[in-house]
Amino acid sequence: MAGLQEHRLDVVIAGLPPAHADIEAEPFARHPHCIVAAPSHVLVGRKGLSWAELRDEPFLYREAGSATRNFLEHLLQAHQLQVHVSTELHGNEAIKQAVMADMGISFMSANAFQVELETDRIAVLDVVEMPKMLDWCVLQKRDTTLTGINALFKTFVLTHGAEYAARRLA
Repeated sequence: MAGLQEHRLDVVIAGLPPAHADIEAEPFARHPHCIVAAPSHVLVGRKGLSWAELRDEPFLYREAGSATRNFLEHLLQAHQLQVHVSTELHGNEAIKQAVMADMGISFMSANAFQVELETDRIAVLDVVEMPKMLDWCVLQKRDTTLTGINALFKTFVLTHGAEYAARRLA
């Protein structure tokens, strides 16, 4: 968001911006988020896991301020669940590596772990009411008019983005 606010970027693909931001957001695709684990994890393969069954699992958290972490904390609060935060890591790649090393489970965007899912290095846990969906949006500053390649890019994403964003979850 800072790149847009500081006029270093003209257009960005991201989740919904904070309500107070002077940014225009146009949704183009649903963005699934799942609880993931190493394929050897004891909960892999169990059907219809309740959130309460995750209580004692070591959770790998994204860094403070991350939209993914904020979303997970909101879900945990909605389920009145306190989990064991084993490690806090910065970024999807660090989380994926820790999950694959069986250091804990985590909450991730399905778009971040497709290769690992397809190569059986990460598994999606079958948790009730999951995946949780967020919107992916094309963002731009409200006071910016897109022209040229930026306008074409935005049009392309709004027209074809949902097709490219579709992800396999099992």
